[in-house]
Amino acid sequence: YYFTIIAKASDGKEVWNISKKVGMMTAGVIGIITVAGAVLSPYIIRIVYGSRYEDATALSTVFWIVYALNAGIRMVPMNFLPAIGVAKFNAIMAAISCGVHLIITYFAISQFGIWGAGIATGFVYVVSGVVYWVYYRKKCLYD
Repeated sequence: YYFTIIAKASDGKEVWNISKKVGMMTAGVIGIITVAGAVLSPYIIRIVYGSRYEDATALSTVFWIVYALNAGIRMVPMNFLPAIGVAKFNAIMAAISCGVHLIITYFAISQFGIWGAGIATGFVYVVSGVVYWVYYRKKCLYD
């Protein structure tokens, strides 16, 4: 819904202000969904897979949090950059994030086992999300 509003807006400050509001709303909604998902995961796992996989509950909770980081931090600027005419940055960031993710995941899994996958993914999502927001802000306010 907001993509078209952002794409039509001509004032960078207006785009930035709308984007901040959308980002905060998105993070809030994702936060609520994440808490619900983390709370319900033990029941869902038990119902769908039986008690045999109850040990996956903690890992499931970690990935609820990791994917919330992606949705709550990265998604808004990553999706709005093309709306303001900037697509090349997304392609570059995708390649860099993928390479960094691969390297960090390899080392994190060797150090922490399967938990390393969540640690590496969360780290890449947070760092790249911050980079996306900084670049997006620069494009909105200073270009």
